[in-house]
Amino acid sequence: MSEIIRSFIAIDIPQEVREKIVQYQTRIKSFAPQLKWVHPNAMHITLKFLGNQPAERIDAVIARLFDLPKNYRPFSIVISEFGGFPNERRPRVLWLGIQSQPHEPLFRLQNDIEDYLEPLGFEKEKRRFSPHLTMARVKFPRDFSELFAFVNQYPFQKTEFPVSELIVMRSILRPRGAQYTPIQKYSLR
Repeated sequence: MSEIIRSFIAIDIPQEVREKIVQYQTRIKSFAPQLKWVHPNAMHITLKFLGNQPAERIDAVIARLFDLPKNYRPFSIVISEFGGFPNERRPRVLWLGIQSQPHEPLFRLQNDIEDYLEPLGFEKEKRRFSPHLTMARVKFPRDFSELFAFVNQYPFQKTEFPVSELIVMRSILRPRGAQYTPIQKYSLR
């Protein structure tokens, strides 16, 4: 019986960016202390969620993606805004958004990953790609008007950082939150 691995493909964020996020989280947590706030060390930009897969299928993904990063030079992205999915009135997720356009490297990379993995049986994502860093998860609906009023008055300061690698990440669900471990890293050239 093959081991089942829960995994995804992601971009990690640098430590100095994590520290800025911690400072911002500290400022806004008091408006919603009962939320499940994501630990900054667990924040990343998900490009493709693979789900629970047999180890051999993850090995096939790793092999399939081997040449893809060679098509990309390192690029920069900007964290720019705070928001909620599906909307600010009844969010299920609170996030920091990535400022990027469909013609830019981040969107092209995500689209290429979808194209590369489709022949392996991974269905292309139907929803439009919305790059973000998950800040908190909302279990029960509540009024977030004070939080969004504060965020609108004191927005997260735009932060640019370089992207130089792609990671296939393992996710192990734990009671205190998911634990992420890199399985394979690819350098952009």
